[in-house]
Amino acid sequence: MEIVRKQHASLWRAATILVLMWLCMIATLGWQSWKTERTHEVQRLSTVVRFGAQTLGSFFGKFRNGLGVWAATLIKPDNTLDLDRIQFAVRQMQQRHPEVIEVVFVAPDGRVVASSSQRIQQPGTGYQHPSVLAAVQQKSARTVFEVGPPMQSAVQAGWQVPIRHYVRDTQGVGLGYLAVAVSVDTLQEMWRAGVVDPRIALGVIGDDGYLRARFPVFGTADPSEVYGKPRSGALIGYLRAHGFPDQGSIEGATSVDKLSAFNVFARIEGADASFFAGLPVDAVLHHWWEGFQSALVLTILLGGLGVWSFRFTRRQQIRWLAEQAQSDRISHELAAIVTASGSAIVSMDPAGVCTSWNPAAERLLGYTSGEILGKSVTPLVPEDLFAQEFALHQQVLKGDLIAGHQTQRLHKEGRRVDVEISISPLKNADGEVVGLSNIVNDIGNLLRTQRYMRIADKVFASISHGLLVSDAHRRVLSVNPAFTRITGYSPDEVIGNTCAMLQGPKTSPEKLAAMCQAMQDKVAYHGVVINYRKDGTTFWNELSIEPILEANGESRFFVGFVRDITARKLAERASLHATRHIKSLSARLLSAQETERRRLALEMHDDLGQTLTAIKITLQTRALTQSQTDGADPQGTIAMIDAAIKSVRQMALVLRPTMLDDLGLASALQWLAEQTSSTSGIQVTVQGDWGDLRLPGDVETACFRVVQEALTNVQRHAAAKSVHITLTRSNGGVEVCVADDGRGFDAPAKFALARQGHSLGVLGMKERAELLGGSLSIESAPGAGTSVCLLLPLTQPSAVVPEDIDSLLEA
Repeated sequence: MEIVRKQHASLWRAATILVLMWLCMIATLGWQSWKTERTHEVQRLSTVVRFGAQTLGSFFGKFRNGLGVWAATLIKPDNTLDLDRIQFAVRQMQQRHPEVIEVVFVAPDGRVVASSSQRIQQPGTGYQHPSVLAAVQQKSARTVFEVGPPMQSAVQAGWQVPIRHYVRDTQGVGLGYLAVAVSVDTLQEMWRAGVVDPRIALGVIGDDGYLRARFPVFGTADPSEVYGKPRSGALIGYLRAHGFPDQGSIEGATSVDKLSAFNVFARIEGADASFFAGLPVDAVLHHWWEGFQSALVLTILLGGLGVWSFRFTRRQQIRWLAEQAQSDRISHELAAIVTASGSAIVSMDPAGVCTSWNPAAERLLGYTSGEILGKSVTPLVPEDLFAQEFALHQQVLKGDLIAGHQTQRLHKEGRRVDVEISISPLKNADGEVVGLSNIVNDIGNLLRTQRYMRIADKVFASISHGLLVSDAHRRVLSVNPAFTRITGYSPDEVIGNTCAMLQGPKTSPEKLAAMCQAMQDKVAYHGVVINYRKDGTTFWNELSIEPILEANGESRFFVGFVRDITARKLAERASLHATRHIKSLSARLLSAQETERRRLALEMHDDLGQTLTAIKITLQTRALTQSQTDGADPQGTIAMIDAAIKSVRQMALVLRPTMLDDLGLASALQWLAEQTSSTSGIQVTVQGDWGDLRLPGDVETACFRVVQEALTNVQRHAAAKSVHITLTRSNGGVEVCVADDGRGFDAPAKFALARQGHSLGVLGMKERAELLGGSLSIESAPGAGTSVCLLLPLTQPSAVVPEDIDSLLEA
């Protein structure tokens, strides 16, 4: 019996070994066939996924590009929204894309600025969908384009997928988003044509774990329990634990409908989501089993029991790991957000003891986390604000939320810091308030900026000159009261328009062109133009335009200064008229002076000279008839009369040399040079003999008098040994120069004295030159001699008429 038992045992062991070997062989063959079937199905799913991902990428890309193009046109140059463009964009998007259910533009505060549906009658109606508010408030600062979770449509029955494009200004501040809504049925119709095997499930899942769409639908399941919510199934848990693949397959995992399936993923370009296709494992097994029915039922049952136990345990483990990973990830993300936040985030318990303190709080208030954690936050609050702070904390402990409260906090150094705080309650799982969370922002710069802006507004309003601010297109953005007082135009009449209303027939087109060119070149412009008031009267406008340069050197705005200088211009015109009148009187006086000199010279030469000559002849006759015994000597008297005759003739020549009228300027200058040489001993030479060529009388007189005055100054002050006079033609005029080798003088100082009336000789020479439209130049320096040059035109300028004076005043 013992031997039989041992043999039986041996046979049993052998049979067991054979059975095990057989089972291993069956298992090996089954596994190989299973791998082949699985590979085939995965390849088939991969083909479907690639096609679906490309189709959706093109579909979403069409909206991404379209929304991006429209979004770029919705912002004005001043970083505000263009409501007209928004309305136009909404209508155009609805018309161009019939598959779109609704087009909306939502502001950051949740207001619908524009909508294509009739359910929103007026812009500004609150858009209360929670997912929209969350998207605006949380994503507008960091997201450009996204395909949002499905939500029930308010326009028509069914579910819709929102496609959003977030709009930000040039500073990166979110202004809202432009969104279109596409029916989930539209996406399902796109897939239905491409799915041959009805067992294959298709869908879109976002990177955030939200299911975007699925085909086929969920059967009896309520879509509201699935769409727009992260699933806690094993597939999502696995994906969150290991990451969402850009493409590839996850085999044997559990899909979103809790059916064991093969899932293949492919990234949808630009949509922050992946397209997946799933085939239930049961279907694959059924197909595999049809080709492998020879496998032992017992092996399948035993293996099935083991597989079921393993899968159940694994499912529970995966679920636990997913939940743990999600909890850890959320904790790490929150900690990273708090640490990296630019706002000070401080948490405390109901007693006011600090429980968290981020780096921004340390930068703002000066305390390190080691100095404040576990201690009361009372030192952070000024004493005069204790009561207010206590009331706020009591309100939050009751469950209320405090947002945007402006107050002050104490820095570690003792100074006060202007802050804006938001306080929210921290609740446990039972809903009890167990602490307070404070978000603190420094608003010191904001308050200072607001104060500076108020001061700037007061200065802008009180300055006496007209001020206006315009954009690069010369549209007026703002004017001050002085501008209205000068022009008569109110701000409402000017703002939004150009200053063309100030222009009229007398406004210089050349100056307008120069002003426009300066603004185009972004440089300053200064000029005087004639403008028109609102009542049609003209005024002289001293205009200055300055570009407002930004940090990058660009200029989008200009500031203009307007000054009414009509009174000054009228005074200048009167001054010009008076100057012309005075010059005319001076010319008449000089002419009368020369006429009187000529008359006196003739009278002295003809009358007084002849009388003295007659007396001389009479005395000479009597001297011959008188006897030598009379005792009187008439020769002495005759000599005195000769001296008187010579003096009279010399005075007549000085007053008006007859050769100037009879022989011309060249002869007169030669005579003057000889007379000066004989009386002073200075060698005077004349160069430029013009012969019989005569100049206009007033030109010859002016040249002679200037040379005469220059020679007189040489004799009195220069201590010169020689003087050289040149007479030449120069550029259609005549130039006469007197150069000496004397001691010289400071020419600028001499001209300054002449303007003050201390050197009438120089002033007289300069006045003679200006009356004839010429110029007088004096070049001299101490020890370098003196050169006096007079340049006169041969044709005299005409008088300035009033119209010419007006044009001169505009220049």
